Amino acid sequence: MAGPAIASVANAARGAFSRFAPDLAAKAQEQLRKVTSGRVSTPADVIKYVGNNSSRLSVVTDALVRAGAPVDAIFPSDIVATDSALAEMRKAASELATKLQGQFDNGAGTDRVLPSASPMDAAADVFRIRRVKAALSIYGTEENYFLCHPSGGIPADDFAHVRAIQKALYRR
Repeated sequence: MAGPAIASVANAARGAFSRFAPDLAAKAQEQLRKVTSGRVSTPADVIKYVGNNSSRLSVVTDALVRAGAPVDAIFPSDIVATDSALAEMRKAASELATKLQGQFDNGAGTDRVLPSASPMDAAADVFRIRRVKAALSIYGTEENYFLCHPSGGIPADDFAHVRAIQKALYRR
């Protein structure tokens, strides 16, 4: 794989940030920060990080695809056509994008991954949440509740259920 071709794809990957919506760019930037151990924290860092290293280019392009960047924007066809190794990388990125889209279409990351709940299940969940909130408003903490009521009344699972819901809601 030729160095100029790697640099050209790295430049295209860097440019992907400026052409996409701010939320996609922020997601891509966060993804890149994670996979590069913080070495890529801005779009300008992409070219310096990749250099002429095809492995690093692969890390960057994979992160961008996972963030939702279109493969065509990362791997311009005029550059890829001149290099068989880049064509293989583009193929792998396309397969990853197809796989991720298939997972999304099948419910990953959407409400469809939640099990179907009957109206009674939903009512029971609302009751569990209200009961835990009431106990916390009176006792302050889960620990204080169980110190005052060692035999319980509200199962510990209900507190864990509410914590899990809060964690899922606030991590976004």
